[in-house]
Amino acid sequence: MAKKEDLIKYITKQVVTYVDTPQSERQERRKEQRKRPREHWMVRWFGLVPFSIGMWTEHVKGSKAEQPAKLPNRSIGTLFTKWMKRTS
Repeated sequence: MAKKEDLIKYITKQVVTYVDTPQSERQERRKEQRKRPREHWMVRWFGLVPFSIGMWTEHVKGSKAEQPAKLPNRSIGTLFTKWMKRTS
């Protein structure tokens, strides 16, 4: 029962402070809120999980790019034919 009373007190306090502030000040607050940059919708909806996955994939792609290039495919058949050409 105390929770209900606390909630009612909080709501009445918020309403009184809203009514006491002049209308011009409330309009200025709204204008300032609209000017503030908003975070990306993925961050608002899902938090930092998509951001962290994106960073991880960029890291994985970057680490693969840093590895030396693989040698061309050398099967046993091609190696054998080259050896035969050298020996003959």
